[in-house]
Amino acid sequence: TPINRPSTNLSLVKSGPATGVPGARFEWKLVIANAGPSAADGATFLDTLPDGTTVTEATCGEATGGAVCGAVAFDAATVTGTITPLPAQGSVTITVTASRNTVGDATNTATVSPPPGADDPDPTNDTGTASIRIEKLPGPSAVPTLSTPALLVLMLAMMGAVAMRRRVRA
Repeated sequence: TPINRPSTNLSLVKSGPATGVPGARFEWKLVIANAGPSAADGATFLDTLPDGTTVTEATCGEATGGAVCGAVAFDAATVTGTITPLPAQGSVTITVTASRNTVGDATNTATVSPPPGADDPDPTNDTGTASIRIEKLPGPSAVPTLSTPALLVLMLAMMGAVAMRRRVRA
């Protein structure tokens, strides 16, 4: 690390549900933190969602330690943003709301990068990953049915009840 160059130990932890159903919304959370020792004002993040997954909303909240949420931009498949300021010991939580129609497993990875002119001595924790399994919706349960002989017995019993009712009225 060059002398007088800021050192920021950034990290990104990604979490979300283990399972979901096709078309239903779910949330992934990205906790972006700076262990310091220097501020990481201007740190950026990128979350590229897996194929078949669509972003419906992305917000920043839960800022701690003097961090301030910046604007969060998103389109159907990516979420990006800049965190200014992000002091040492500060953090923000990005919430990505998405849906997925494709059945099966999907892994989502997001990355945080230090601002220009700063070094991160431990880039191994700058990437967070979460997986979700979209499970097929259960089909309708079986409708009970009667066999032909049972239907005949039921029909005769109903006809007998109707005949008895007519006799009672007459």
